[in-house]
Amino acid sequence: MNKLSPMPIVNLLAGVMLIVLSVHAVDFVVGRYNEHISSVKAEVGDAAFMDGYKTGRAEAFDEVGMIEQRIMEKLILHHDKTKTTAENYIYSEKLIDRIIDKSNPSLSEKKRAEYKKYILKWSRKYDLSPAFVASMIHRETNFNEKAVSKSNARGALQVLAKWHKDKLDKLGIKEKDLHSINHGIHIGCQIIRQYLDWNDGDYRAALEKYVGSVNNSAEGYIRDIFAMTVYAHKKENEDVE
Repeated sequence: MNKLSPMPIVNLLAGVMLIVLSVHAVDFVVGRYNEHISSVKAEVGDAAFMDGYKTGRAEAFDEVGMIEQRIMEKLILHHDKTKTTAENYIYSEKLIDRIIDKSNPSLSEKKRAEYKKYILKWSRKYDLSPAFVASMIHRETNFNEKAVSKSNARGALQVLAKWHKDKLDKLGIKEKDLHSINHGIHIGCQIIRQYLDWNDGDYRAALEKYVGSVNNSAEGYIRDIFAMTVYAHKKENEDVE
C-alpha cells in the first residue's frame, strides 16, 4: 500500500495558517486604527474631528488640516511599519493598493506588483511607512516612473540627480536609472529618511526640504500627502468594519 505523502497535508496546513493570519491581521489593525482615531477625537473634540474626518482632504491647512495631520502622524508612526509584524506587512500591501486605485487605477498589474514590491522593500530598509511612501509617489507622479519635471527631476519620486550624485554613485547607477521603479524608490526613500533624521523626525520639515519649498509654499504638497495617507487607512478600515 502506498504511503500518503505528507506534502498535501503540509500545504493544507499552510493555507489554513495563512487564512487565520489574514483574519487576525484585519482584527489587529482595525483595533489599533480605532485606538488612534479615539485619541485624536479626545484631542480636538467630536464635532471638529468629524468635520475633518469626513472631508478627507482639507482645502487649506487649517483646523481640519491639522486633524488630518494628527491622524496621519499617529498612523505612520505607530501603525503600519513592515519591519514589525506579518500582520502589518499584509495590511501595508492593502494600503498601497488603495492608494494606487485612487491615484492611477489604470496601472497594469505587472507594474502594480513592482511598485508594491519596492515600496515595501525600501520603506522597511529606511524605517518609513509604506503608505507614506506610496502617498509621496501619488503626489509626485501618480505612479509614473517615466516622469521628468521642468527642473529635470526624474522617476517615481522625482529625484534631482545633481543634488544626490553621491547616492547614485554609491549604488553605481546613472541619472537615467532613476526611471527604474526599483532605483527611483530606493533613492527617494534614502533622501526622505535623511531629511527626517536632519529634522528630528519632523515630517513637515522633511517634506518641505524634499519638495524644495518653505513656509506656505509647501502646504499644499504636505497636505496632499497627509490626506492620501489618511484616506488609505480610512478606506481600508471602513470596508472591513
